[in-house]
Parts: sequence; C-alpha cells; structure tokens
Amino acid sequence: MSWFKTYTKSSIGKKQVMAVTGLAWAGFAVTHLLGNIPLAFGAKEIFNAYAKGLSDLGPLLYIAELGLIVILVLHMFLAFKTRMENKAARPIAYAVSARKGVKGIASFTMPYTGMAIFFFLILHIVTFKYGSYYCVGIESAMDPKVCPEDVARDLYRTVAEEFSKFWYSAIYIVAMLTFGLHVSHGVGSALQTFGLNHPRYNSLVTKLSTGYGVFIAGGNILIVIAVMVRGV
Repeated sequence: MSWFKTYTKSSIGKKQVMAVTGLAWAGFAVTHLLGNIPLAFGAKEIFNAYAKGLSDLGPLLYIAELGLIVILVLHMFLAFKTRMENKAARPIAYAVSARKGVKGIASFTMPYTGMAIFFFLILHIVTFKYGSYYCVGIESAMDPKVCPEDVARDLYRTVAEEFSKFWYSAIYIVAMLTFGLHVSHGVGSALQTFGLNHPRYNSLVTKLSTGYGVFIAGGNILIVIAVMVRGV
C-alpha cells in the first residue's frame, strides 16, 4: 500500500481520493433515500421487507457497513489534512472575501457541516440500529433484541416511534438541511476534480450539485414529515 500512501501525499492525490470517497457516500445517500420511500406512504410491510432483505445479507452487510465507515474516515482525514496544509501555506487570510450567496456559504462551511453530519450519523445509527426493537406481530419491545425464528424485525415501528418525538425529528430535519448544504458544494467540487472544471461545464456542474443537495435533503425531510403526520 506504499503507492497509495505516496499518492495521497500529493495534492492531486488527496483531492481525487476525497472526491471518490465523497461521491461514494453521495451514492449511498441516494440508495438510503430510495429505501426509505415506503415510510412516507405508511407501507409497513414493504419497508420491513426491505430491512429484512438487508439483514439477510449477513456478513456482506457488515462488510458493506465497514467499507462505508472506512470511506467516511478517510474522507474526513484527507479533508482535515488538506485544510491544515492550505492554512499553513496561507497563514494570513485574504483581506477581502470573495464568498457570495449560498454557494459561498456552502464552500466556507464545509468543515463545520461535515463534522455536524458525522455526529448526526452516530446518533442515527445508535437510534435505529441499537434502539427499541420490535418484532412483526409482537406488541411489546424485545429484550434481548432478538426476534423468534422466522419472525422479522418491525423496524417500521421503531422509525415511527422515533419520528413521533418532535426533538428527534427536528434534529433530523436540521441534519438533512446541513447535509444538503454540504453536498451542494461537495458534489460539484468532486466532479471538477475529475476534469469538469472547464468554464463551459461550470453552470451544469453547479446545477447538478445543487439539484442533488435539494433532492436528498428535500426527499428525506418530506419522509420525516409524512411519518410525523401519520404517527405510530
């Protein structure tokens, strides 16, 4: 792996690995949103079947989850390293800021929105992966968190209970707005890293990046509101 270490020491190497890892998580966010669509329509059976299908992957699911963690940590490490190197190379900030509008805010706040998303992910995983555990057809919560043989977990009920809590839904909505702001700049930067940085592509890249941010943030927020309105 010495070649990878050498590669990531170069400026272009760090930027390209950051771009790939960022786009990987952007792709995962799309699949996560699509998998959660049944929640918006109260399709309990479909959502629980989707959740069971993931759990039935067994070791493959754990490998995928580990891969996502590694990708996220690598992305954050390189982002932090790049930021520190840039600050060291330019210890005195520009006297006049060129940041304007939402795009400028998204660019300037990337480190802060990134950290906010990271801490939200921890809360999100703890809440749903290790939170209340119900089984289909069984009214009470399970302790230990295991369903009888051939009985699926009722993850829909857990999600509905959590989103019925105003404080959690509020945190989730703010997190999605933060994620949307982060990727509205991040996706565009990643695409430009791989060559779409010619002036003729700037408008298209900006629209794609902004559209992606609005799609992910808006879609997840609408699902949360639908679950809140429907209740447990």
